[in-house]
Amino acid sequence: MALPSPEVQAYFLEHGRNAIVATNRRNAGPNMSPFWYLWDGEYFLISTSDGVAKVRTLRRDPHMSICIDDPTSNLGLYVTVYGTGEVLGPGEPAVEPSIRLIRKYRYTDEASWLHWKEINAANDRVIIRMRPEQWLWRDL
Repeated sequence: MALPSPEVQAYFLEHGRNAIVATNRRNAGPNMSPFWYLWDGEYFLISTSDGVAKVRTLRRDPHMSICIDDPTSNLGLYVTVYGTGEVLGPGEPAVEPSIRLIRKYRYTDEASWLHWKEINAANDRVIIRMRPEQWLWRDL
C-alpha cells in the first residue's frame, strides 16, 4: 500500500478535528479519550486538566499513542502515531502552547483567549506534548 504524499499527510494533520489519545493503564487495557490536538511539525500538543487519569498515567509511563481518523474529510485516511509524552504545566508552561492549539479550533486570538479563560478557570490546564517515534499511515 502506498503512503499518502507528504502534502496529503500535512493537510490531514492540519485539518483533523480529534485525536484518540491512548496511555498505558497499570495492569489493564489502554486509557483512551478523544481530544483536540495540534501538530506543530515536531510535536503533538493536547490540552487537558492536570487531575485527569491520562495525565497521571503519563507521569508514570510516558509511552502513548494517538490515532487520527477524520471520516468527514472523505480522504479515507487514518494515522496511528506512537511516541513519548511529557506534561507541561499547570501554569505558565501550558499557556502559549494551549493558545496555539485552541486557535486551530476557535480561529481568532480573541476567541482563543476567551476559551482559554473558560477552560482554565481553576488554573489546572496542562499540555501533553508528544514526540512521535513511529507513524503508521493507512489509506482505506
